[in-house]
Amino acid sequence: MIEQCVQEHHGYFSLDMNYIFEYSFCNKECQQNRFCFVYAECGEVKYKWNNVVGNCIAPVVFYIHERTEFEIENKEGIHVIIFHPHIINSVFDFENIRNEKNTFSVTEMQDTYLLSNFLKEKDDGKVFFAVDRFLNQRIALLIQNFREEISVQDSDFWACKSRSCLMEILSLAMSERDENNAEVEKEQFIADIKSYIVSNLEQKITIPDLTRQFHMNRTDLSKLFLEKTGTTIMSYVLERRMELAASFLRNTGLPGTIIMERVGFNQYAYFSRCFKKYTGSSPREYRQAYKNN
Repeated sequence: MIEQCVQEHHGYFSLDMNYIFEYSFCNKECQQNRFCFVYAECGEVKYKWNNVVGNCIAPVVFYIHERTEFEIENKEGIHVIIFHPHIINSVFDFENIRNEKNTFSVTEMQDTYLLSNFLKEKDDGKVFFAVDRFLNQRIALLIQNFREEISVQDSDFWACKSRSCLMEILSLAMSERDENNAEVEKEQFIADIKSYIVSNLEQKITIPDLTRQFHMNRTDLSKLFLEKTGTTIMSYVLERRMELAASFLRNTGLPGTIIMERVGFNQYAYFSRCFKKYTGSSPREYRQAYKNN
């Protein structure tokens, strides 16, 4: 039984989200009021999605919206994050995120991207998404961090940190690919490189690192990536970092220095210059402009 969908902070502060670990999950108590992100870390997963009974091999993720009946038999290696959509953006509710005539701002529309997999009806029968090894490592680490922040609450920024972990998890999960629908070899290779990059934004990423990881020389790797994506590898790395930083600035109260580290920078002045070049505003100006909207 799910005891609560709200995480309290010492009795005076609460967030409409929670974490469940190693639990034979049924979302009956979450229907109508929560999304459920279910991450199966290992083993064979037996599930029931509405009237569909099936199984799959982990690591996989499920996106459960508030209208779906979902049960999962396993206990071991099952991680569940339950949350209300206003955790992602305070203006969101279950009605307006589905309303094609909503009046969301540009940045609010960007934030709906993180929820898009929860809003899809699974008419195609695709109820789970396979997670490759790079994403699996990063998602597992972020879920561990989320679990610690939301339960220990040992800093003034626990709420922002836990929310930022959730947003990054959802952002990473959007990069998933179903292995049964793998693209042609070159496109799959590029998808693997992208997956490695978005899974390691907090770390230093260099072309030599990628050549060792993917066993291809620098010239061929750079040429293939440019051919398939229309951008250079390091431009892609910087763009993903700036997107994640912008999301954190819009939606959390994390200090800029922490955000800087979360997206792989170690000098704030350089981070600020890159961010201003990408958005036209400094991190401080960007956050203030969003608050004013």
